[in-house]
Amino acid sequence: GLLPSASAFCSLVVAAANKGDTQRLGKLFERMSEAKVEATSPMYNAVISSFARRGDIDSAEKWLKQMHNSGTAADVASYSAVIHACAKSSDLERAEGWVCKMQDVGIDPNVVTYNSVINACARCGAYARAESWFEQMERKGVSPVLLTYNSLINAAVKAGDRTSAEKWLTDMKGRGVVPDGVSYSTIIYAWVQAHDAPRAEHWFQELRQSGAANEQTSSFCYNSVCQAWARA
Repeated sequence: GLLPSASAFCSLVVAAANKGDTQRLGKLFERMSEAKVEATSPMYNAVISSFARRGDIDSAEKWLKQMHNSGTAADVASYSAVIHACAKSSDLERAEGWVCKMQDVGIDPNVVTYNSVINACARCGAYARAESWFEQMERKGVSPVLLTYNSLINAAVKAGDRTSAEKWLTDMKGRGVVPDGVSYSTIIYAWVQAHDAPRAEHWFQELRQSGAANEQTSSFCYNSVCQAWARA
């Protein structure tokens, strides 16, 4: 029968990748090879991102290598997807390694890249390394966003540095980045765990005044603060 065109293959690959249908992805690339249709960067990126969302580092790396071997140019999205896979699996060493590799080939990390590696630091409790990546981000002129700050707050809290977590929330507001429910609730819960009810309530009141949290987050934080006072 007739084989799809390159643009049709691209649509099929992206659709299968979005569904996480890895078996179909393999078959599509086989059909493309038979039809002598070359895979494009968006096709490979869609596949790599599909595995990255599952935290499947090995498969994400395999497809990036296949992309290289095919002669298709990898871009910042390709590398960022692999780094995201590493972050999802809390593999900080591999995440940092891929950032260095992309820089070695002349590809500058973007905000998505930095968010992923800082998130990996947060998941591993490596606060000093999260700070280091943030400093590099600023030197490169990449502006931090909400996810950047939430990951830094999380990293500081996991390291037991609640004061630095508060500093990041204050810093983000000073730069015009609006905190969300996650920003506040992470700090509130940290003070609850530290048995500091007054500080937890202070940030709960900040949360209420900001209007940043939905009903579920507000309820969780309220109950946490009440428990802190009950133990005080």
